[in-house]
This record gives sequence, structure tokens and C-alpha cells, in this order.
Amino acid sequence: MSNFTSIEFELFDITGNNYLAWALYAEFFLSTKGLEGTILEGNQTQSQEKAKAMIFFRHHFHGDLKNEYLTVKDPQVVWNNLKERNGYTYSRGRGRGHGRGRVHGHGYTRGCGYGQVRV
Repeated sequence: MSNFTSIEFELFDITGNNYLAWALYAEFFLSTKGLEGTILEGNQTQSQEKAKAMIFFRHHFHGDLKNEYLTVKDPQVVWNNLKERNGYTYSRGRGRGHGRGRVHGHGYTRGCGYGQVRV
């Protein structure tokens, strides 16, 4: 069986061009480590779990992003800031439009000024 921790993926680019792929991989990786709760609104996760998630994030950030988030200790804050910065909103579940433009019940939409385009 392969070792999930050895899987390599791109650093999160400061321009945000690879945000969607990076965010999906990051979410999957956090889930494999039992840390998916650290990025949810109102989470009550322990500081040790938050620290593990932050180490993961910082390890996979471009150098300038590492500096920008140097003093942030809550991964949920970083997660939401990155979504907003890159113009994405995120929804889970079987809401309207399930299936089309979604990956396994997840839906990412990107604001474009006149509405939102599902990606």
C-alpha cells in the first residue's frame, strides 16, 4: 500500500492560479490525517490538531504566503482567507445543482462580478 504522506503536490502559488487544485488536495489530505475539522467554521479542535494543520499549510505555501500567515495559529482563518482572496465560495452537501460542476458533493463557485460561475 502506498504511503499518503509521501505524495507531492505543488506549493500554493501566491497568484492563486492553482487554488482549486491545491484546496481540494489539502482538504483530502487533512481528512486522511483526521484534521478536517480544523478548517470548519466554529470548530472546537484542540490546539495540537490546529498546529498540525498549520504546519501542513505552511509546508505547502509559497514563501511570501508563509510570511503573510506567520503569526496566524488557526487553520480555519487561513482557509477562509485563501477562499476569499481567490474569489471562491465553498458549499458542501446535496444542495441545488448537485452533480454538475461538483466533485463528490462539493461545490466551488467563483465570483465574477455579474454573478457566480460554477467551476
